[in-house]
Amino acid sequence: MIPSQAFREYGDAVARQAEEASARLRTFMEAIEMLGDVSNEFLRNSVIDFMGALVYRYGTVAAVLAADFYNETAASAGVRVDDALIAEVDYDAAVSGSVKYAARRLFDQNPDTEAFKQACMAVVSRFVKKAANDTVSKNCVRDRRKGARFARVPSGTETCAFCLMLASRGFVYASKDTAGEFDHFHDGCDCKIVAGFGDDAGVEGYEHGKYLEMYEDALAYDAYGLVDLDETLNSMRRSMYGTIKDRRNARRRELRAARQARGQDGESS
Repeated sequence: MIPSQAFREYGDAVARQAEEASARLRTFMEAIEMLGDVSNEFLRNSVIDFMGALVYRYGTVAAVLAADFYNETAASAGVRVDDALIAEVDYDAAVSGSVKYAARRLFDQNPDTEAFKQACMAVVSRFVKKAANDTVSKNCVRDRRKGARFARVPSGTETCAFCLMLASRGFVYASKDTAGEFDHFHDGCDCKIVAGFGDDAGVEGYEHGKYLEMYEDALAYDAYGLVDLDETLNSMRRSMYGTIKDRRNARRRELRAARQARGQDGESS
């Protein structure tokens, strides 16, 4: 069982790499804008090239963090494995496609450069985190005969219905097929692919049964009696909406109270 603190520290370390890559990318894009009269094509192509370098640099660090965490997880479970391999951080084609998709905002009737920058920052973050998740998946597949399994574990304050559906599966035996099924991440996703071994597999606080109950309650079927995945996910989203709304409203109240408190401190001084 992975302690919640160890899982949180690992997630924070990976997140720092993603955040630094995003910050470097924003600085780069702002520097291009300062050049003056540059075309949107130049901005898009420059971002593609620079993002590829950022993903390789920070993604490699994230992959090393994941490899270390994998080794620690195996050792804690009493399983002897070879040192974890680092995933090959070669996402150039996918990065290019994602940036070109985001660049639609530059070529609309009303171009929105800020929206493009925000989208690109989310893209670079996603690929840096992907390097860590790919590393765990790769080693679980390698060590499947030693009982390696993996799970998709949510770690953010909000988790989408699709991610909860995958998280509901719990720890599954590693194979290329299951690794492929888990290899779907969206911008802003904080899910982690986590390794486990035998009866020791688990993360403190991760209760996949709760997610499985949500999924089963939302199951919808088509006219042929087959699971209608789209409608099932929509049903999950509707059931989650109230909880998410309450959480967001509570957070807004906290921020409002903090602003008011700062204002009162300023008046008293």
